[in-house]
Amino acid sequence: PDVLVMDLSMPGCGGLSALERILAREPGARVLIASAHADALTAERALKAGAAGYLCKRSAPDELLRAVGLVAAGQTYIDPEIAAVLRRADRPEHPAEALTDKEFHVFLQLAQGHSVAEVADTFHLSPNTVGTHLYRIKQKLGIQNMAELAMAAVRAGLIEV
Repeated sequence: PDVLVMDLSMPGCGGLSALERILAREPGARVLIASAHADALTAERALKAGAAGYLCKRSAPDELLRAVGLVAAGQTYIDPEIAAVLRRADRPEHPAEALTDKEFHVFLQLAQGHSVAEVADTFHLSPNTVGTHLYRIKQKLGIQNMAELAMAAVRAGLIEV
């Protein structure tokens, strides 16, 4: 396809992992993320992972057409509201910015209520490895338990309740 439009919230490995897999198999793929996540951190992670564009689902239909056209032409598209936040030098540091990509993926899955065993299966890791990631996540974010982990994700706008 000229442009692949995909979401980040999907079952299984999740959208960022799927994006990485797609680009590993087809490095020239042009991927536009259309997501309900309207925060700059998620957009930034998707763009760093190789997405050519990031569009919020609440955007007008005309904006979707514009985004697809720009990505198809080899340009980058960023939702205007998110682009404004990304340009701000004084934007507050997001709590998950301290996490590695793998820790961030694990963080999102756990925050959505998946068990350590389910996350291990999703990412083809051992439960001990996921436990190690969880330990590091808790240390980096200064949280004590799974409820605080979920609340950190909700406060950051990464998941909805």
